Amino acid sequence: MMTTYQNEPHYYQEETLLKPFETQVRFEAKILDADFLITPNRFDEYVCILMPLTMNDNQTFFEAGESSLMMVEMRKGQYSRKIATAQYESKNGFIISNQLFKPELNIKDENPHYLPNRDVSITGHFRDLSSGNVVFNIDYADVYEQETRTSFEIDEAENPDSHSGIDW
Repeated sequence: MMTTYQNEPHYYQEETLLKPFETQVRFEAKILDADFLITPNRFDEYVCILMPLTMNDNQTFFEAGESSLMMVEMRKGQYSRKIATAQYESKNGFIISNQLFKPELNIKDENPHYLPNRDVSITGHFRDLSSGNVVFNIDYADVYEQETRTSFEIDEAENPDSHSGIDW
């Protein structure tokens, strides 16, 4: 049985049933809220809200989440009090990453205000808590380089014969 007893006789805490390598998922997303991605919030949690870039990324993520919920239901013991509940989706359908450790980022930017609206490639896994809640953890976030050229410079580079550079 996967139960560990604490000091109180009627209180126990069940162990996690999901392994990170079993529930790993990779997808592309846009960062919507990164206020607590670099520094933790008051509950010592690192939180990030993401929006999948494409429908394929959306489907990839949510299929992995549903699979994780099914794994918890199948693996729990017969006396388990766990109720597999998805805690990785906001009421608006966005992805919520909620974890106790700082995720690895490919940039060294310590200011979270530069991260929203940036495209990112996410590698993460699902984890079940002792209550049965299933959360998503970011292992690595590869933030794409932002375009620093102006729209005029992009137009000139892509269409060298365009009329935008001709002085009439």
